[in-house]
Amino acid sequence: MGELQKYEKNITNDLKLKSIGKKYYSNGILKSEIVILNKIDGIVRCYFEDGTVQAEGSVKEFKLHGTSVVYYKNGNIHCRLQYLNHRQDGLAQGYYRNGKRAIEILFDKGNATVGVYYKKNGFKKYMSDKQLEKKSKD
Repeated sequence: MGELQKYEKNITNDLKLKSIGKKYYSNGILKSEIVILNKIDGIVRCYFEDGTVQAEGSVKEFKLHGTSVVYYKNGNIHCRLQYLNHRQDGLAQGYYRNGKRAIEILFDKGNATVGVYYKKNGFKKYMSDKQLEKKSKD
């Protein structure tokens, strides 16, 4: 990955849009941006060095809040995560590079409660909170 070349911040008087912060790779391609909708809430996007979107999500009071999506370089979704005050909460979904489902985990206030692993051959494996906890430590 290239080094950061510059950082920009634009402030506007628009009531809906307060500021935009941008970081760039050394080749001039946008690396990340944050759009602040009020003093502490906004949208964050990160980009691969070729300019395609790598991840995007929303922040509330400077914490991840709502849906965040991470992409593979081919544009397919790698994972879709739900956050509540910077903790995973709700359904997290992971996908293989080809776009097929790989895993689904249900979170409650940051704790994995139950999950389903979708093997490439089509079989499903259900996982309890104990199995998920062990897997995350491996």
